[in-house]
Amino acid sequence: MTEAESAILNELRTISALLRLTAHSTIRELLASELASDKTLRAYQGSNGVTSQAQVANDAGVSQPTVSRLWERWKMLGLVVEGAGGRARAVFDPAAYGVGVGAPDSAGQGRAQAILAGDKGIA
Repeated sequence: MTEAESAILNELRTISALLRLTAHSTIRELLASELASDKTLRAYQGSNGVTSQAQVANDAGVSQPTVSRLWERWKMLGLVVEGAGGRARAVFDPAAYGVGVGAPDSAGQGRAQAILAGDKGIA
């Protein structure tokens, strides 16, 4: 990597950190709502850009079509980006935002809960 490329990369990291700082509460609320159940949390944590929908589904205890719907929703919300072969990669670490740590967050059930219940809508 050249010195100029390194400087650009450092600047992008700084910008990314500033964006996360300014949007921290919004990101936390969104993660808490979308990952309100253990199953959705496990599915999100398993979304590493490499693991298949079938494997994420198996590890999270949900169906593959459910993971497909969750990934589409999370892409729309900016919680995941597309990784290798169209597989989703989580953008945020829920634990860094206090989500999925300790007692379950009872505040939000979120749209992901409806997806787990079998609602196929992505509104």
